Amino acid sequence: MTTARLTPVRRQYLTIKHSYSDAILLFRMGDFYEAFDDDARLLSTALDITLTSRTMGKDTRVPMAGVPAVSLEANLARLIRQGHKVAICEQLSDPALSKGLVERGVVRVVTPGTVLESSLLDQDSNNYLAAVCGNGEQVGLAYVDCTTGEFAAAQFPTDQLPAELARLNPSELIYPTTGDSGSLLAGHQIRPLPQNGTRLLLILSWRPVRCWTTLAYFPWKPTAPSLYRWECGQLER
Repeated sequence: MTTARLTPVRRQYLTIKHSYSDAILLFRMGDFYEAFDDDARLLSTALDITLTSRTMGKDTRVPMAGVPAVSLEANLARLIRQGHKVAICEQLSDPALSKGLVERGVVRVVTPGTVLESSLLDQDSNNYLAAVCGNGEQVGLAYVDCTTGEFAAAQFPTDQLPAELARLNPSELIYPTTGDSGSLLAGHQIRPLPQNGTRLLLILSWRPVRCWTTLAYFPWKPTAPSLYRWECGQLER
């Protein structure tokens, strides 16, 4: 169907959704945040809410599910605990003063490993975002807690990866398509959500060497390129 047959708000939604295809897009419409299409089905299942539909153009009716704006944080916490990435799209202009379509844009993207809001976190444990890169015999592991600023990087034999990941229990685990990282994780006890609370995120264009170079020459204290290195839990210089 051509976009000419869609309502202006539908065209606006599709344009924004295109930039956040890997996230649940919560689209502000008045007093509600609405989700459409597959996002609506996912939201309905995740939050156990009613799945409805809405007319969005000539002969176009799409699935819809939503949550009240006043309960956004509570519902966002539930989605994050289930491992979902969520993009919050707000109304950027006052509907009462807008002539025509209300301006909208994404102002916030939340994932399990990058959440900063205390209301969405378990106060009794760390919230680690981790990344893995391996070459068969050795594996590199880096992790950060965005809420505290804690950061560490380690290199150790591949067979020790399961124990390290079990110890960290990261909320989000990133690994590249290249190399042996995918096979390293294939038999690991960490499974995609919702089984045990870890979001596995495959990065198609991640370049570990470029990331290492960026970190190596970042102005740390002590100054770069001196990096700390953890070997099986032991800090080395």
